[in-house]
Amino acid sequence: MRTQHHGHFINVALIGAHQISPGVIESDLAESVSDPEGRERMRTYRSVAIPASSVAAAIAFAMGQPAGVDVGEIIVRPTAGRT
Repeated sequence: MRTQHHGHFINVALIGAHQISPGVIESDLAESVSDPEGRERMRTYRSVAIPASSVAAAIAFAMGQPAGVDVGEIIVRPTAGRT
């Protein structure tokens, strides 16, 4: 099951017994904001976004574990911009 908001990003994905919680993911969301100031804020916020392929790799890791190994939760977030 996947929960999506406006079709732009996965907020929380439940795959089997795995919970994947990504941070900011690359998308064109900023371009859909009609308010110019809000659009610029969204662009700034998303400037450290990670590619969707990084979230896919985390999901593949969780799903690829051998029988008897449970990866219950993965939080994937960008490292750029961290202090």
